[in-house]
Amino acid sequence: MGRILSNGPLWYRVSDQTSTPQYIYSELVSTTKPVPVVTTGPTTTPGKVIKVNLTAQNISAYENGTLVHQNLITSGQPGLLTPTGTFQIISKLHPATFYSPWPKGSPYYYDPLHINYALGFQGTLLFLHDATWRGSDFGPGTNVPHTVNGTQMTGSHGCVEMSVDNALWFYNWAPIGTPLVISY
Repeated sequence: MGRILSNGPLWYRVSDQTSTPQYIYSELVSTTKPVPVVTTGPTTTPGKVIKVNLTAQNISAYENGTLVHQNLITSGQPGLLTPTGTFQIISKLHPATFYSPWPKGSPYYYDPLHINYALGFQGTLLFLHDATWRGSDFGPGTNVPHTVNGTQMTGSHGCVEMSVDNALWFYNWAPIGTPLVISY
């Protein structure tokens, strides 16, 4: 349940009642599945375009139709798939802390995560971002349950995750408004 703090906006507590209070701004909370923005037009867009291939688990940057950067990613796990469609980069965060929108006890809950570089692309809950906890575990098969050095891993919660170096590259290269195409 939301709560108004100090005659300001509505905030939701995301911590349990026995721990230090942590809140998330109500505009960041949604109970509806994100819907991709559908655009029409030419298949090649002049300028900068980011393309994510969920089958190959990679991300590519194109400038005026020329590939300028490509790297492996990890996308959404079963049940929390990364949406497909055409989007735009709508925000850039450096640094950021992500808080789980799911309560403790949920199979999707996660402890607060430090993120170095994040580019928002759908509402306020989906990002292209670094994932230091993965080490070098990116690419095909990393979005489904698997084991790395004895640790159980799975895909993201719908975001597109990559190494810090690659997230920094995209953060510096892509301005707000850059088209993002996610497909299989």
